[in-house]
Amino acid sequence: MNYSWHPLLTISMIMVSLLSLTQEPNPKRPPFISVHSVNSATQTVCQLTLEQKIGQLFMVATIADEKENKDIIKQKKYRMDQEYIKMLIQDYHIGGIIFLGASNPKKQKRLTDHYQQISTIPLLIGRDLERGFAIALQNATHLPYARTLGAITNNNLIYQVGKEIGRQCKVVGVNINFAPVADINSNPDNPIINHRSFGQDKYAVTDKTTAFTHGLQDAGILACAKHFPGHGDTNIDSHLDLPRILHNKDRLNALELYPFKKLIKQGVSSIMIAHLAIPALDKNNPSSISPTIVTKILRKKLAFEGLIITDALDMHALTNNYRVGEVELQALHAGNDILLCPHSVPHTVALIKQALNDGTFTMQQLDQHVQRILQVKHWIKQNHLTKNLEELHTTHTFELKRKLFQSAITMVKNEDQLIPLNTNVAHVIPIIQIGSRQLEPFTKKISQHRKIKLHTISHDSSQKNIDRLYQELTNENIIIIGMHGMTQSVRNNYGITSSTKQLVNQLNSRNKQVILVIFGNPYSKQFFKNTSTIIVAYENDPEAQSAAADVLLGNLHPHGTLPIRIET
Repeated sequence: MNYSWHPLLTISMIMVSLLSLTQEPNPKRPPFISVHSVNSATQTVCQLTLEQKIGQLFMVATIADEKENKDIIKQKKYRMDQEYIKMLIQDYHIGGIIFLGASNPKKQKRLTDHYQQISTIPLLIGRDLERGFAIALQNATHLPYARTLGAITNNNLIYQVGKEIGRQCKVVGVNINFAPVADINSNPDNPIINHRSFGQDKYAVTDKTTAFTHGLQDAGILACAKHFPGHGDTNIDSHLDLPRILHNKDRLNALELYPFKKLIKQGVSSIMIAHLAIPALDKNNPSSISPTIVTKILRKKLAFEGLIITDALDMHALTNNYRVGEVELQALHAGNDILLCPHSVPHTVALIKQALNDGTFTMQQLDQHVQRILQVKHWIKQNHLTKNLEELHTTHTFELKRKLFQSAITMVKNEDQLIPLNTNVAHVIPIIQIGSRQLEPFTKKISQHRKIKLHTISHDSSQKNIDRLYQELTNENIIIIGMHGMTQSVRNNYGITSSTKQLVNQLNSRNKQVILVIFGNPYSKQFFKNTSTIIVAYENDPEAQSAAADVLLGNLHPHGTLPIRIET
């Protein structure tokens, strides 16, 4: 394509970009910042039409498999179908796409390649892949939740997770991963961050998000730390309404902002802005549309040079209070580079043009956003070589997953020294599976090395069934309880019912030596304060169950530490 130089991109703007590269740097800068990328982006932005520049600001939601995601299509109030996305690429020159929902790897890769081919300017292709492609694609290896990783003391393993997820991204053509979650889960009742956070300690969260970020970016994928300035201490899901954080500036600076400040100094490529009401920082605007939070604090005070991306603009935290199109324009005025999941690109483009005409938004501001986006795309072009689809699932992925669960297993209490199980015990050991009627991998593995008797009971068992179980266990001393069928949600007590609490606590009160293994949210430990032997495996995954069994059998020493604080 041949374009003429755009007269509104001044020589001074080019010089500022180049001179900034010679200033005293942070320990690390976003990897896409280099003299070469600045020169390339500057040359390209000069050649773009106004429509192409504006289009670069948008990252639009779509899905790869419509049949598998009818619920998402029904939920959204705007078009996401392939023909509409094709139109937005060709007519509005959108800068990127975020894939939502479940999809087949081949379908997504094929669709991604098609969109890239019809786009004049390379597209940013994003997904929320905090745990790798298991949360997005069918038949993928499930890597652990961030909270599970938070229990691991060896942060090199967290680096390997980031690098492995980066490798998976390349296989399907994704070049920006909206991860890691840098929020500190300081509120146990948080309904949306919760197990997506690495934990409750700001130093551990910072170290692990940094390791994850380096792994992802060393693999050639853009990392995106979220949700600035910190979504951890909320009790409202921002998908549903606008959460409020009422802490003062000192607290916010010392805790919520801490991981983000460190990640900026470690060269994180992009940061996502949350939809939060934080009166101490801005009394009038939610964080994602606040010039104070986005520009004054993040861009200027914290000297962040990377991409600033809004959280999805279709979330009810904003849509409950703002009109379509207006919120997108306010997000741009606030200083965001990329508008994620806008409701209407055509309507927002018209509003941006109007703002340019009336002078409330300037061509210099537009060019600065586009310059940064194009620098990122230049880096992606140099570092994003796609892989064959056959490489999505590898032996290395599975072995890494196994090692992660083994490293996360946490011995919370072993007061009676019941673990490892005494090898000289010849009698049959009763195992109670709560929340599962089938033979679980945990129970099966123990049965291969010890004589056991399996009892199964549901979380909502009747008193009659509980009494019958008590009767069967009258003469038993050591009892193993596997807590399965749990949830991560605090709203339903993590799936722990009153009958479950009653069962465990009454067994303790009858002088039984109970070994409780929790295959779920560690906050549930608070319900079993009288239990003297507790292992937390964090998830019900077969590999977590296998690792827990190995701890009981003495084949594995538990090195994990609780990533949260629980009152005992």
